[in-house]
Amino acid sequence: MLRIRDFLTGGYPVAKNPDKAKGDAGSKDDALSKGADNSKGVDASKNDVNSRNANIPKNDAVNNNVKDDNATNDSADVKKSKEAVYKSTQSTKEVSKEDKAAAESPANVDKQSKVEPNKDGIYDFSKDENVTNPFQNVITQKEVEELQSKTKSVRPLSSIQKIFYTPYGKNFSVENGQASGDTKSIDEFLNTYNGRLGRIDIFIFFPRVDKDGVYTADGQFYAYRSSRELKNTDGSVNLDLNKAPDGNISYKLEVNGKLVGSNLADKTNIKVYMRKNQTFIHVVMEGSNADEAILGYEGFNHEDSSGAFGYIAFIPECGAQFHFVDDLQYRKVANIKGNGELSQRSSGETDKFSTKPFTKLDLSDLSETKNIAGVRFGNNQVVRGMFTPLLSYEGDPKKDSVKRPTMEELKNTNIPGYLYYSNDIDTPKGGEFTADNTEDFGNYDYGIVRDKDDNQLNTKHYYVTFRPIPTQLVVQYKDSQSKIESGEKYAIYAGNTLVSDTLTSSSNLPTAPTKADLQTMITNSNTTLLSEAAGYLSDGYAYLAPGTYNVKPTADAPENYEWVVDSTDIANAPTDANVNIAVHKDDNLSTQQVVTFVLRRKIATVTFFDGDDSNPYATVKVQKGSSIDGDELKNQSMPKDPSKPGFTFNGWFTGKDGKGTKFTGNTTVSSNISVHSSYISNPPAPTPEPEPEPEPTPEPEPDIDWYDIPDIDLTPDKEPEPTPTPVPDFPVPVAPAPILPPAEAEPEPAPAPAPSQPKQPEQQPKHVAKHLPKTGSTATPVLASAIASLFAGLAGLAESFAATRKRRN
Repeated sequence: MLRIRDFLTGGYPVAKNPDKAKGDAGSKDDALSKGADNSKGVDASKNDVNSRNANIPKNDAVNNNVKDDNATNDSADVKKSKEAVYKSTQSTKEVSKEDKAAAESPANVDKQSKVEPNKDGIYDFSKDENVTNPFQNVITQKEVEELQSKTKSVRPLSSIQKIFYTPYGKNFSVENGQASGDTKSIDEFLNTYNGRLGRIDIFIFFPRVDKDGVYTADGQFYAYRSSRELKNTDGSVNLDLNKAPDGNISYKLEVNGKLVGSNLADKTNIKVYMRKNQTFIHVVMEGSNADEAILGYEGFNHEDSSGAFGYIAFIPECGAQFHFVDDLQYRKVANIKGNGELSQRSSGETDKFSTKPFTKLDLSDLSETKNIAGVRFGNNQVVRGMFTPLLSYEGDPKKDSVKRPTMEELKNTNIPGYLYYSNDIDTPKGGEFTADNTEDFGNYDYGIVRDKDDNQLNTKHYYVTFRPIPTQLVVQYKDSQSKIESGEKYAIYAGNTLVSDTLTSSSNLPTAPTKADLQTMITNSNTTLLSEAAGYLSDGYAYLAPGTYNVKPTADAPENYEWVVDSTDIANAPTDANVNIAVHKDDNLSTQQVVTFVLRRKIATVTFFDGDDSNPYATVKVQKGSSIDGDELKNQSMPKDPSKPGFTFNGWFTGKDGKGTKFTGNTTVSSNISVHSSYISNPPAPTPEPEPEPEPTPEPEPDIDWYDIPDIDLTPDKEPEPTPTPVPDFPVPVAPAPILPPAEAEPEPAPAPAPSQPKQPEQQPKHVAKHLPKTGSTATPVLASAIASLFAGLAGLAESFAATRKRRN
């Protein structure tokens, strides 16, 4: 950022006119020393972080013997400066650093131009010629020309100053006069950094003043003062700021593009000729682990005016995270027994700034953490009393400048389903933050410590613990007349683990507790914690945390009766209650659950098996001492008779295959029992007799007029010899059977002459088979017999016709 300095900024004295110049600046650093006499370090003025109240400390590390800093008269200072420069230029290691620094510089540094101090230890640039802007990308040529055109006098001392900060491990980057990338412009006196001090670049331009009476000017450059809190062996910090180490931070100096030195630790004096040349200065500081808080400035003087440049301080910033976690989980991780308030994280280490709060615990957050960052810290030789209490409070002077929560705000954080329980936040004496007990530095403040490698730890971790909103459990017993019985015991189980078996039933139903009631209950010292993190016991009631529980009645029941959960389906009511306690994520969920046990006659189970013992056919409940058909369980009845192909169901028996006692709907049941089906094999069905075929109704014989029947010659025609059919030869010959000749017909008597008859249709005589079986056929005798019978019948028929005809004649 462009900054044109008229020197009157910063509060440093300046010679107002030539007459007073000699008196005010008889020593070139006298004006600066007067501005530095107010304090030994930057004083936060009772925790006020307003940097305008801070003062430059009077210390040699900053002022480098400002009382007698006239280089021409201080031979001891000159000797020290010469020795420092000589060692720097002669050391191979230092030369290497210079080369590296020159290469990394944004300025166009002429490494070939060796700058040596004169006999007085002053680096003289008054004879430089043709000086040009070596860092035009930082202070642009346009900016240079603009200021040059406006400068007519050395009073006030005109200049352009730009300061940049680049975090540790990042690259310096400036483009067209503006910070870019990770580099940022520095516009304030008091600045902060995070983790480790990085790189600081200061660029200064002084214009030429071509005017009578303007001659040379000189500058003084100092190593900035560096300090940190005294570290104990465990990384904690000593609370006594007077024991804090005091040192400085080395710097690199470039003038008009020429490298003066890279690791300068002492005051460096330069001389320039303002009437003839413009002057370009670049100062670089690189922080280390040892540098925590730094403070300093550079001086530049003309004969009748002077100024302080690069007047800045850097201090670390720190913060804290407030975590909202489950209280019981916290106690488990921290190995804390009991149910009381948590100890403060730095408990037992009030004599030092403890490292304990800087360790993050392995816990899951119930809600987003409350993050506080960017808090300035310093309590050492550079910055004193710059500390801030962890929490805000009534009358807090930093309430607006450093935003922090109050203790009440943390306790009242809304986490659905949870209630505040405790915290481990470090607090001042008395346990509360007030204006009276936060004046001194302590563990209840923000700050930094160191790890084993001496790296800064700057974020504290504190835990605000919460417990799930519990649900009040009310258990009641009702006898057979629905009268409530109080004082009867019951047991609670979490899974298979007994939580408590000493609890007793209530005689009345209390009002469901509010969240405020529950908050008071869980933090009451008389409240005890149930085992297995199941909840609390208070005033005779159990308050269960979210989860699944089993409530069992342990009170004695009358004979043949048992306690069961009250239900509209009493037959199927369970003997214990499964209670599911949900997370209270909204106000619609009740904070009370009621379990009521009632009496029921004990139930036995009858299991019916139909052949497969692994798969019951039916299961029926029955009141003990009664029968299935005779008890009060109207929704329980005998199962339908089973069936089996080829068998008849024979009933249910206590043994298999019809053995044991037969079981019916009227059988009295006193305990669980299994019965088995029995079957009787059906007899085989009789084979049906075939139906006789009906005899055919005989056709009526026609009324034949025998006189009309003509004479018929019944002599059979001679059958032709059948053509023999060839028979294949067989391996086993069969002896031929004789063929019987056909029977001869009996001779018919000569018929008497008859009158002429109508001619009848000729009937085809039935012929014997045309082909007779060959020799050896078993059918031959039968066939021969049949033929003989046929002819005998025909002969008889012919004889009958003849006799009939004769009678008619």
